[in-house]
Amino acid sequence: MTDSVLEAVSLPTEELGLLQSCVLGDLLRQPKPLTGVARMRLSDRLATQATHQLLNALLGRVHKVSDANDIRRNQPGYDFIVDDHFRVQVKAGCYVESFGWAHKVGGSGADLDFDFLLGVDLGVMLNGRQGRLARVDIPVKPFPDFYCIPGATVREWVDLGRRVNARGNHIYLYKRPINLETKEAQRQTLELADYLGRFDLLSAAISGAVPLETSHRD
Repeated sequence: MTDSVLEAVSLPTEELGLLQSCVLGDLLRQPKPLTGVARMRLSDRLATQATHQLLNALLGRVHKVSDANDIRRNQPGYDFIVDDHFRVQVKAGCYVESFGWAHKVGGSGADLDFDFLLGVDLGVMLNGRQGRLARVDIPVKPFPDFYCIPGATVREWVDLGRRVNARGNHIYLYKRPINLETKEAQRQTLELADYLGRFDLLSAAISGAVPLETSHRD
Protein backbone atom coordinates (compact mmCIF):
# COMPACT_ATOMS: atom_id res chain seq x y z
CA MET A 1 0.00 0.00 0.00
CA THR A 2 2.83 2.39 0.78
CA ASP A 3 4.07 2.60 -2.81
CA SER A 4 0.61 3.12 -4.29
CA VAL A 5 -0.18 5.90 -1.79
CA LEU A 6 3.11 7.67 -2.46
CA GLU A 7 2.48 7.56 -6.19
CA ALA A 8 -0.39 10.00 -5.59
CA VAL A 9 2.14 12.62 -4.49
CA SER A 10 3.28 14.87 -7.33
CA LEU A 11 5.19 18.08 -6.64
CA PRO A 12 6.17 20.82 -9.13
CA THR A 13 9.59 20.19 -10.64
CA GLU A 14 10.48 23.88 -10.86
CA GLU A 15 9.90 24.50 -7.15
CA LEU A 16 11.79 21.37 -6.16
CA GLY A 17 14.57 22.73 -8.37
CA LEU A 18 14.71 25.86 -6.23
CA LEU A 19 15.18 23.74 -3.11
CA GLN A 20 17.85 21.72 -4.92
CA SER A 21 19.70 24.93 -5.81
CA CYS A 22 19.58 25.97 -2.16
CA VAL A 23 21.14 22.64 -1.15
CA LEU A 24 23.95 23.11 -3.64
CA GLY A 25 24.44 26.68 -2.48
CA ASP A 26 24.83 25.46 1.09
CA LEU A 27 27.30 22.73 0.20
CA LEU A 28 29.37 24.69 -2.30
CA ARG A 29 29.11 28.02 -0.46
CA GLN A 30 27.54 29.69 -3.44
CA PRO A 31 24.65 32.20 -3.70
CA LYS A 32 21.21 30.66 -3.22
CA PRO A 33 18.01 31.58 -5.07
CA LEU A 34 15.96 31.88 -1.87
CA THR A 35 16.40 33.53 1.50
CA GLY A 36 16.14 31.32 4.56
CA VAL A 37 12.57 32.50 5.22
CA ALA A 38 11.51 32.00 1.59
CA ARG A 39 13.04 28.53 1.59
CA MET A 40 11.12 27.61 4.73
CA ARG A 41 7.85 28.94 3.29
CA LEU A 42 8.32 27.03 0.05
CA SER A 43 9.12 23.86 1.99
CA ASP A 44 5.99 24.31 4.11
CA ARG A 45 3.83 24.88 1.04
CA LEU A 46 5.16 21.83 -0.80
CA ALA A 47 4.81 19.66 2.30
CA THR A 48 1.21 20.82 2.72
CA GLN A 49 0.51 20.03 -0.92
CA ALA A 50 2.10 16.60 -0.58
CA THR A 51 0.13 15.88 2.59
CA HIS A 52 -3.16 16.86 0.99
CA GLN A 53 -2.46 14.51 -1.92
CA LEU A 54 -1.44 11.73 0.46
CA LEU A 55 -4.49 12.08 2.72
CA ASN A 56 -6.86 12.11 -0.24
CA ALA A 57 -5.25 8.95 -1.62
CA LEU A 58 -5.20 7.21 1.75
CA LEU A 59 -8.53 8.35 3.17
CA GLY A 60 -10.50 10.22 0.55
CA ARG A 61 -12.92 7.45 -0.42
CA VAL A 62 -14.09 6.92 3.14
CA HIS A 63 -13.27 10.09 5.09
CA LYS A 64 -13.69 13.81 4.58
CA VAL A 65 -10.31 15.58 4.38
CA SER A 66 -10.28 19.37 4.78
CA ASP A 67 -7.47 21.92 4.67
CA ALA A 68 -7.82 23.61 8.05
CA ASN A 69 -6.21 26.77 6.69
CA ASP A 70 -9.29 27.27 4.53
CA ILE A 71 -11.30 27.46 7.74
CA ARG A 72 -8.87 29.24 10.09
CA ARG A 73 -5.72 31.12 9.15
CA ASN A 74 -2.52 32.02 11.00
CA GLN A 75 -3.38 29.81 13.96
CA PRO A 76 -0.96 27.16 15.19
CA GLY A 77 -1.95 23.61 16.03
CA TYR A 78 -3.09 21.70 12.97
CA ASP A 79 -3.14 21.98 9.18
CA PHE A 80 -5.72 19.39 8.13
CA ILE A 81 -8.89 18.11 9.74
CA VAL A 82 -10.42 14.72 8.96
CA ASP A 83 -14.16 14.13 9.40
CA ASP A 84 -14.45 17.58 11.03
CA HIS A 85 -12.72 16.50 14.24
CA PHE A 86 -9.41 14.62 13.74
CA ARG A 87 -6.58 17.16 13.63
CA VAL A 88 -3.39 16.59 11.63
CA GLN A 89 -0.34 18.83 11.97
CA VAL A 90 2.26 18.98 9.18
CA LYS A 91 5.97 19.55 9.77
CA ALA A 92 8.20 20.10 6.74
CA GLY A 93 11.91 19.65 6.14
CA CYS A 94 14.08 20.22 3.08
CA TYR A 95 17.59 19.40 4.30
CA VAL A 96 19.65 16.54 2.92
CA GLU A 97 21.51 15.56 6.10
CA SER A 98 18.75 15.54 8.68
CA PHE A 99 15.04 15.85 9.23
CA GLY A 100 13.30 17.46 12.16
CA TRP A 101 11.43 20.37 13.69
CA ALA A 102 11.06 22.25 16.98
CA HIS A 103 8.29 22.98 19.44
CA LYS A 104 8.17 25.76 22.00
CA VAL A 105 10.18 25.32 25.20
CA GLY A 106 7.98 23.95 27.97
CA GLY A 107 5.92 21.65 25.80
CA SER A 108 2.68 23.59 26.05
CA GLY A 109 0.58 25.75 23.81
CA ALA A 110 -1.44 25.54 20.64
CA ASP A 111 1.43 24.18 18.58
CA LEU A 112 0.96 20.84 20.38
CA ASP A 113 -2.83 20.77 20.18
CA PHE A 114 -3.34 18.10 17.51
CA ASP A 115 -4.19 14.42 17.21
CA PHE A 116 -1.57 13.28 14.71
CA LEU A 117 1.59 14.68 13.16
CA LEU A 118 2.86 14.04 9.65
CA GLY A 119 6.50 14.93 9.19
CA VAL A 120 7.21 15.49 5.50
CA ASP A 121 10.86 15.18 4.53
CA LEU A 122 11.41 16.79 1.14
CA GLY A 123 15.15 16.55 1.65
CA VAL A 124 15.18 12.92 0.49
CA MET A 125 14.17 14.18 -2.98
CA LEU A 126 17.25 16.41 -3.22
CA ASN A 127 20.76 15.41 -4.22
CA GLY A 128 23.40 16.50 -1.73
CA ARG A 129 26.41 14.64 -3.08
CA GLN A 130 28.50 17.75 -3.49
CA GLY A 131 31.19 19.51 -1.47
CA ARG A 132 31.62 18.08 2.03
CA LEU A 133 28.91 15.46 1.34
CA ALA A 134 30.37 14.26 -1.97
CA ARG A 135 31.33 10.88 -0.48
CA VAL A 136 28.33 10.48 1.81
CA ASP A 137 25.77 7.96 0.61
CA ILE A 138 22.38 9.54 1.28
CA PRO A 139 19.88 7.97 -1.15
CA VAL A 140 17.73 10.26 -3.31
CA LYS A 141 14.08 9.20 -3.53
CA PRO A 142 11.28 10.03 -5.99
CA PHE A 143 8.81 10.90 -3.23
CA PRO A 144 9.00 12.61 0.18
CA ASP A 145 9.41 10.55 3.32
CA PHE A 146 6.39 10.71 5.62
CA TYR A 147 6.80 10.20 9.36
CA CYS A 148 3.40 9.25 10.85
CA ILE A 149 3.32 9.97 14.59
CA PRO A 150 0.43 10.06 17.11
CA GLY A 151 0.12 13.38 18.89
CA ALA A 152 0.53 11.80 22.32
CA THR A 153 3.90 10.40 21.23
CA VAL A 154 5.09 13.81 20.04
CA ARG A 155 4.09 15.36 23.36
CA GLU A 156 6.03 12.66 25.21
CA TRP A 157 9.12 13.48 23.16
CA VAL A 158 8.72 17.19 23.85
CA ASP A 159 8.48 16.45 27.59
CA LEU A 160 11.92 14.86 27.41
CA GLY A 161 13.36 18.31 26.68
CA ARG A 162 15.88 17.22 24.07
CA ARG A 163 17.33 20.35 22.52
CA VAL A 164 20.59 21.73 21.22
CA ASN A 165 19.90 25.32 22.30
CA ALA A 166 17.40 27.31 24.35
CA ARG A 167 15.14 28.21 21.44
CA GLY A 168 12.92 25.13 21.38
CA ASN A 169 12.38 21.44 22.01
CA HIS A 170 14.06 19.80 19.04
CA ILE A 171 12.85 16.58 17.42
CA TYR A 172 15.27 15.51 14.70
CA LEU A 173 17.15 12.63 13.15
CA TYR A 174 20.33 12.60 11.09
CA LYS A 175 20.28 10.61 7.86
CA ARG A 176 24.02 9.99 7.91
CA PRO A 177 26.50 8.88 10.59
CA ILE A 178 27.78 11.69 12.81
CA ASN A 179 30.21 11.86 15.72
CA LEU A 180 28.50 10.14 18.65
CA GLU A 181 30.36 12.34 21.12
CA THR A 182 28.58 15.49 19.95
CA LYS A 183 25.49 17.04 21.48
CA GLU A 184 23.77 16.90 18.10
CA ALA A 185 24.17 13.10 18.00
CA GLN A 186 23.21 12.47 21.61
CA ARG A 187 20.01 14.53 21.53
CA GLN A 188 18.53 13.03 18.38
CA THR A 189 15.08 11.48 18.52
CA LEU A 190 16.18 8.10 17.21
CA GLU A 191 12.64 6.81 17.66
CA LEU A 192 11.61 8.86 14.63
CA ALA A 193 12.84 6.06 12.40
CA ASP A 194 10.15 3.76 13.83
CA TYR A 195 7.42 6.00 12.40
CA LEU A 196 8.67 6.32 8.83
CA GLY A 197 5.95 5.31 6.39
CA ARG A 198 3.59 4.13 9.14
CA PHE A 199 0.40 4.98 7.28
CA ASP A 200 -1.23 2.10 9.14
CA LEU A 201 -0.97 4.08 12.37
CA LEU A 202 -2.72 7.05 10.79
CA SER A 203 -5.51 4.91 9.34
CA ALA A 204 -5.98 3.07 12.63
CA ALA A 205 -6.03 6.30 14.64
CA ILE A 206 -8.67 7.84 12.42
CA SER A 207 -10.82 4.73 12.56
CA GLY A 208 -10.56 4.75 16.35
CA ALA A 209 -8.50 1.57 16.64
CA VAL A 210 -5.67 3.43 18.43
CA PRO A 211 -6.62 5.51 21.53
CA LEU A 212 -5.33 9.06 21.25
CA GLU A 213 -4.89 11.89 23.72
CA THR A 214 -6.96 14.32 21.70
CA SER A 215 -6.85 17.29 24.03
CA HIS A 216 -3.62 18.80 25.28
CA ARG A 217 -2.94 18.89 28.98
CA ASP A 218 -3.30 22.15 30.88
